[in-house]
Amino acid sequence: MARGLRRARVPALAGATRRGGAVSGAARLRAAIAGAAILAIGMGFGRFAFTAIYPHMVKEGVLSLRGGSLAASANYAGYLLGAILAMRARAHSAHRLCLWSVAGTALCLGVLALPMPVWLIVTVRGVAGVFSALAMVAASLWLLEQRRHARGAPLLYAGVGAGIAVSAELLVLASYLGWHSAGMWLLLAGVTALAGLAAAPAADYRKTKSMKHPLPLQALRAFAAARTAPWRRYSRAECRRQKTR
Repeated sequence: MARGLRRARVPALAGATRRGGAVSGAARLRAAIAGAAILAIGMGFGRFAFTAIYPHMVKEGVLSLRGGSLAASANYAGYLLGAILAMRARAHSAHRLCLWSVAGTALCLGVLALPMPVWLIVTVRGVAGVFSALAMVAASLWLLEQRRHARGAPLLYAGVGAGIAVSAELLVLASYLGWHSAGMWLLLAGVTALAGLAAAPAADYRKTKSMKHPLPLQALRAFAAARTAPWRRYSRAECRRQKTR
């Protein structure tokens, strides 16, 4: 049995390692895509989409030029404040912060569809800036520090440009359909919620789950191979004796 265990252990462990590497590679790709989605939401939708909707809000009389300037300035100030607050974030809480950034961004986008005074619009844009900074810091901290996936950085930060492009195309479509600014904000809020739900399972995919029960599986396979090895040798010897008769 000992000889069978030694023979079975090497191929069993090698096979499990190959499978574990494949699963780990797929998990890293999912993690990078999830991080990119977080940045697309927080930056592309939450921060830069206002630039495209702002002319419609001015045309509808929702905002004036002065009000729009204040809203943009508040967003910049909120982004700075969020970055300062996020300096205390740690890797173990990065996933939770990513979820908060997505939920906060979706809420800010949806609230802007409601009729409200200018000062409240300015305030909401400031809060949206805080969540944008939180998304940038939390997604980077989660992927690069917690998951230790530095090679996913290009895909991660491509999420900013992807979010800007996707939100712009959605707003062009909404404008073509004749939607008002309120409908545009609701559209962005809905897409943000859906994208956040899609990204959340991948973002919660822990590094320790990149290979499902590797050691028990390897030991079980090696033990089973060792237990059946004597019977396989007996069967082959019996077959040879039957052929020689």
